[in-house]
This record gives sequence, C-alpha cells and structure tokens, in this order.
Amino acid sequence: MKMKRFFVAAAVALAGLVAFSACTKDEDTTVPKVSYYSDAALHNEATELTNPVWVVVSVDAETKLDKSATTIMAVNGDGKVDLSKKVDWEKGNVDHEYKAKVDFPSELYKEGAVLEVTATDKNNGIKTSKLAFKKGGTVVNTEKTFTKAGDGALHNGNVNGKGAWSFADNKAKNITSNGWDIAVDRDGVAFGLQMPKKFGTETAEYSVKVNGQWTNKTSKGNGYKCVKLTKDKAGVEKMTLKDAEAAWKDQKTGGDMGKGDCYLLSKDGKSFVIIIFGKAVKDNVPFEYFRMAK
Repeated sequence: MKMKRFFVAAAVALAGLVAFSACTKDEDTTVPKVSYYSDAALHNEATELTNPVWVVVSVDAETKLDKSATTIMAVNGDGKVDLSKKVDWEKGNVDHEYKAKVDFPSELYKEGAVLEVTATDKNNGIKTSKLAFKKGGTVVNTEKTFTKAGDGALHNGNVNGKGAWSFADNKAKNITSNGWDIAVDRDGVAFGLQMPKKFGTETAEYSVKVNGQWTNKTSKGNGYKCVKLTKDKAGVEKMTLKDAEAAWKDQKTGGDMGKGDCYLLSKDGKSFVIIIFGKAVKDNVPFEYFRMAK
C-alpha cells in the first residue's frame, strides 16, 4: 500500500515538473517589440501615421533582428507597396534596438493609409504591428526641413505686392490684403527705405499714398500668435513637440526681425511654425522656417 502511494506521489510530482518546464519554456519565448516615432532622435512616440516615420524594433538580448526577414508594407485600399528593401536599419538609442526611417509613398499617404511592420528576430520570434493614418486627420510632414523665404518676402512697405508671407502657400503676400500669416509692421513709422524691424501676426500697419500723401493703414492676418525663443538654428533643430508645447506661453502678436531672432508661432498651441530671421539686406529681411505638428 505504501509502495502504491509512493508511485502515485512520484507520478504527480513528475507531472508537475513537466508542466512547470513547459510553462517556463513558453515564458522564455520572446518576440520583438515594435514602436514608432515622428523624429530621428526618437523623442516623440507616434500614435498615428506621419511621413516620414521612424520604426523602432527592440529584441531580446540573446538575439538580433533578422533584417532580411523583417517586412515593411505601405497599404491604402487596394494599393500596397513593399518598402522593406528601401529602408536602412541602424542602431537605436539603446542596446538591442534598431531603427529605420520610412518614407511613406506620397500617393498612398492619405486617409486610409496603414503602415504594416512584421519584425522577425534570429530566434524566429515574430511580431506584426500596424500604424494608421488618423481618420479625419491631415497630412503631417515631421522632418525639420527649413523653407527659405524668397527675396523680398518681408519687404519694407507694400512694394511689388509683398510685405507679408503665407506659410500655407509658402509664398509672399500683398500686405494691403488680409489673410497673411506674418507681415512687416511699420507701427506708425513714416514711409521710407529704412530697415524694417518689426513683424505682426494679427494685424500690421503699412503705408500707402492717398491724394499725394503717405497714409498708414492696417491689414489683418490669420490669427497666429508668437513666443520668442532664445535658441539658434542648432537648438531649434533639437526641439520636440513637447518642447514647443512647454514654450507656448506668454504669447504676443508680433516681434523683432533682427538677425538670429527666433520665434515659435501657433494658432492653437498644437501645430507650430518656428521661424528664424536672417541679416537684413537693404529693406528686405530674409528668414527660414519649418513646421511641427501632432
């Protein structure tokens, strides 16, 4: 009887050991982790598809990413483009992390677009992940590519139909018409060829000749406000959306246009334009800018 109980106890113990071993093996099986960022520095994690977007894959310390088996697909409706061979995997910010910049095809980058990533490691761990274009969203370019304003854009006065600028159109506007984004603000200064020094975002004053006399008039902008930044171009290029949101306080409706003056502009505190003014030439102030948005 004792011997029978011994065999039963041994069988139960053996079954428990087998079950424990199987569970341990399952727990040891890992798969890659896939995440997305809207910037190369991997500061801003993306929850919706931006263009470009940085794909980040983290793998277990005991393995590596199988780059040749990892696939990246751009999908929209019936359209599908394999981007796997068009990306270059680099080392991420930490060990066992890989990142790749993905340029989504422009013809597919619109509502309905989805980025599909299937990451595979050398131990055959597989993870499929998708990042979708936000329904009802807008196209967002996340690269900090500076746009240089054309010569004469922010010109002193309304010469040649300029004196103002539109970020949406990326071109100069006539300050005598409403609907610009920034404009030279004469602020009561008599008309002449002196260097322009101020800009406005909500309203700006300009001079026109009426019955042979110079008269100051006012036009209206699109409602931007601005915050002055104490940064140079290198500092601006490192800014993240969180940095911009944190800086968005004590807004003004205009500022200075001296060389190196830098401003953060926005209407809603969510989408931003960062502008840096250059050295004035005669009566024109050059500048360059880029946009940041969620």
